[in-house]
Amino acid sequence: MKINTHRRKIIFVVCFLVASTCSVVAGATANSVISLDQSLSADPKQKAQGYLARLQERYAKGDFEGHKKYSDSLLNIAREHDLIELEIVALSNLAVSYNNKGERKEAIRCYQLALDRCEMIPNNPRPKIIALINLGNTYNEMDAFEKGLSSMKKVLSIMDTINAPDHVRAGVLIGISESFIGLANFKDAEKYASQTKNIAEKEGNQALLSASYNNLMDVYISAGDYNVALKIGEEANQRAVFEESSKRKAWYLLFMGITHYHLDNLNNSLDYLKTAITLSQDIELAEIEMRAHEMLAKVYEAKGDFKQSLIEQKEYARLNEKLLLDRAEASVQDVSTDNTSKTSNGQGDSKERSTYTWILLTGIVILLVVVAGYMSKKILSASSQMMIKDVDELKTENVQKDDLPYQNSSLTPAKRDEIKNDLLQLMNEKKLYLDAEVSPHQIADELRISSNHLSEVLSSSFQKNFYAFINSYRVNHAKSLIDLSIEENTKIIAIAFDSGFKSKTTFNRVFKQTTGLTPTAYRQRIIDNLS
Repeated sequence: MKINTHRRKIIFVVCFLVASTCSVVAGATANSVISLDQSLSADPKQKAQGYLARLQERYAKGDFEGHKKYSDSLLNIAREHDLIELEIVALSNLAVSYNNKGERKEAIRCYQLALDRCEMIPNNPRPKIIALINLGNTYNEMDAFEKGLSSMKKVLSIMDTINAPDHVRAGVLIGISESFIGLANFKDAEKYASQTKNIAEKEGNQALLSASYNNLMDVYISAGDYNVALKIGEEANQRAVFEESSKRKAWYLLFMGITHYHLDNLNNSLDYLKTAITLSQDIELAEIEMRAHEMLAKVYEAKGDFKQSLIEQKEYARLNEKLLLDRAEASVQDVSTDNTSKTSNGQGDSKERSTYTWILLTGIVILLVVVAGYMSKKILSASSQMMIKDVDELKTENVQKDDLPYQNSSLTPAKRDEIKNDLLQLMNEKKLYLDAEVSPHQIADELRISSNHLSEVLSSSFQKNFYAFINSYRVNHAKSLIDLSIEENTKIIAIAFDSGFKSKTTFNRVFKQTTGLTPTAYRQRIIDNLS
């Protein structure tokens, strides 16, 4: 059975490949930008270049909150000082931020604003390339593949008139490949994906190479050739191409989870999908999280854990309903923009027809929302019936399954206790949880054990997975910092970073899950008790 993963988010790396080119046009390369502290006293153009360099840096590190902040700053200063090229780059980057959160309506609005501004600089096509590439990407995510393909082909026609760098052209080729995947033209999809990989390897471009590996996996998964997809994924893992981008790594984990599921490697699939969910929650990638829950439901069903399968299906249905609503709103935004454009060119109809169009569009949105809610309820209803039926059958057949993990473990109880004590000592002495990039492999290496044995000890001794265990230490550390900083009024975001969290959003979520209070409410309770 094939799975339609609808994963059209591979190539936002292109925005930054192109933005780097645009920074040269705007007056300086990203490498020549002075430090942000120095840029505060520099002229507006240098200051704007500083923001551009920082937003590219934040995105490359997976810090999407920081990326959004610097994109806003770049937009403000570009508009204030009429820096048109940089304003377009800022709008395109803001659209990427909205896309990361699944807010397609806002993303399309930003791209259309960017394209409007491009008309003011007809002799400089590069900013228009940025907007068109990412707009095409957004259409692919909305499953509007014909529009995505059209947008990407417009970019290629523009590139034919200028001396565009190969890495920018390669990014467009990935977008075209994704459009062909959506149109089930896998032969052309593979052709364009392979061309991209060749360019990436020729230029030694790591970001583009990781995107091309994801693109190739996407092609073969969509075509149902899971053995080839696995081979590509394993090659990418051996070459360690995903280490610098959390977003591309999240897609890779999802693809590997899907591949292993179809090859009946259920435990491997489970590990990849759980890690994909954790990572996508940390950096707020809603669509990856949704697709991972969808696949987890299938994995648990195949393993006979129907209760957990139902839980995953509920989470998938919740996220999917939100996505369907967002796509409906984005479609209205796109159509309304087209109508506005036609009217401004003298091609619009009467005011009465405009009113009729809006009534029709509003009706479509309402209909889609109702359908989304109905489909979600149908999914859950069917899932509940399936679970009840299957559980009853298991009872009737008197099948006894041992759900205890690690029942065939090579660890003795004594060895397990030894590893547990060593782990606690390691956490207390080295405080590795303060490292935002700490991984299970790193901890296992410190303890000179395998990652599997580490997972076993965490599960049996602490009833937690790796990230829950690490975050428990981070929350306790944050509570201590809050206690010590009452009089200093240290910002919450600073406490989050000092405690090992990558973003304020993740910090707030984990802190509240652990304590029942947000960090701000926790601090206020301490202040109230002291007064």
